[in-house]
Amino acid sequence: MYLDAIMQRNLTAMAGRRYDVLVVGGGACGAFAALEAARRGLSVALIEGRDFCGATSANSLKVIHGGLRYLQQADVGRVLASARTRRRLMRVAPHLVQPLPCVLPTENRFMRSRLVMSAGLLANDLLAFNRNRGADGAHRVPPGRLLSRAELAAIVPGADRLGFTGGALWYDGLAHNTERLVISAVRAAVERGADAANYLAATGLLRAGQRIAGVTARDRLGGAELEIRADFVINAAGPWAAEWPAGQSAGLTPPPGKLAMGMNFVLRRPLSERIAFALQTAPTAGGGRRMLFFVPWRAGTLAGTYYRDHTGPADALRVTEEDMELFLNDLQKACPAAGLRREDIAFVQAGLLPAHGSGTPGGEPDLLAHAVFVDHARRDGVAGMLSLVNVKYTTAWNVAAQAAAIAVRRLGRGKRDGKLRDAALPGGDIADLDRFLADETDGGPAARRLGLQYGTLRHEIVELGRRENLAAPLAAGSGVIGAEIVQAVRHEMAQTLCDAVYRRTDLGTAGAPPPEALAAGARLMGRELGWSLARVAQELARARAVVFPGGEFGK
Repeated sequence: MYLDAIMQRNLTAMAGRRYDVLVVGGGACGAFAALEAARRGLSVALIEGRDFCGATSANSLKVIHGGLRYLQQADVGRVLASARTRRRLMRVAPHLVQPLPCVLPTENRFMRSRLVMSAGLLANDLLAFNRNRGADGAHRVPPGRLLSRAELAAIVPGADRLGFTGGALWYDGLAHNTERLVISAVRAAVERGADAANYLAATGLLRAGQRIAGVTARDRLGGAELEIRADFVINAAGPWAAEWPAGQSAGLTPPPGKLAMGMNFVLRRPLSERIAFALQTAPTAGGGRRMLFFVPWRAGTLAGTYYRDHTGPADALRVTEEDMELFLNDLQKACPAAGLRREDIAFVQAGLLPAHGSGTPGGEPDLLAHAVFVDHARRDGVAGMLSLVNVKYTTAWNVAAQAAAIAVRRLGRGKRDGKLRDAALPGGDIADLDRFLADETDGGPAARRLGLQYGTLRHEIVELGRRENLAAPLAAGSGVIGAEIVQAVRHEMAQTLCDAVYRRTDLGTAGAPPPEALAAGARLMGRELGWSLARVAQELARARAVVFPGGEFGK
């Protein structure tokens, strides 16, 4: 079904059309908004000023929340929505999302007591009563349960010395690769007729009286200026949502909220074999304590999240040495038995999140809890544009669907939600994941890795490798093969080495790629895209800089 869904960057064609819907922003929310609008039968364009999933959406703990955390606020709506999204993603992208067991230690404090946590686990299971409907063995979500002190100590380093009474175990979802999930959404939108382009930055608005008629945009690769016309614009540009229209949007209400930086570490070693766990920090300046999560991922651990206020434009995001030291200190105090050191940090993730501002003077940011929509027709009397601010990767698809539904109502055309049926994302048409991953007839010994990364689309990679002698690993110590790099260029719009290394393949998603593999990937991309030797060297330098603490994190 998806073999013809090749993502091609054709700016001339985009400038020559008028679309029903133009989505600005190719993170998780924008990608799914494009898919949802295309599913509703609308003509769609998606533009992204950098690369798809190249900013905040790439910097996450890879957890697809099932909703337990929202029970504490009695936010039943978010519990139900999160559980539905977890089930939906496991169904349409089973290779990319599987159940993740999570543990929170119980304490003598009432809200962390075994009694309260037991009630929470029961409520969570009851609200997600249909979580296993149609699920295969690899995606069945067991009920939550309490753990003894001994069981907790076998999971959480040093738990037996921290005074816990035991633990509460529940299940969220774990994304093998959040970036490929977004790429899959873009590719699915393209399969349904959407046009998409990365490195095409919206710079302003086209107006026809009191109506938005599209955007002006700049090609960040070639420098050309162009106009893209549409009857309805969905502004899903994340941290840039208030910035790009600012010069030409007099009278338009910007999306609310300030910006906060969120930072995670990818640690080189596992702290728990297969179960995520949460531990609290020491009290902050305001007297509060924050929860840190340690998530087993690949051969290491994702640890997060550190927050601080961000000032200035979104492009000014930087991670400082002070950020690194403060966060590492928090991790060391929360989990002293792990003995974490600076050398354990393999990769630094950083992105910008919407916030109200600091919750307390000198304290942590008060992050927005719910997505915000700004309907400019109702708010400003200017029709044809909706701005939105999403707050969680897990909720991105739900927020995107709401945006697409608003577009249908405003345009007076397109399918309503009740007429839609889910289909697998590209590579996700897998009935039994365990059986699929065990089958080595397509991919040989590398079949499992390719299957988790691409699902049933691994046959495209395997066939390309056989046909063009690209089946060998890029270098010793790297499982990624040459065909994956070439496929990323030809079929998935990879324009830079960072696109291929950090978002299309798993060559660099968990830490610095082997230098020989990075160089081989650069040579392959250079051959495909006609790069000069100087351009190859430039791309290598940029790709190496991504894993270092400091500098830009737009990747």
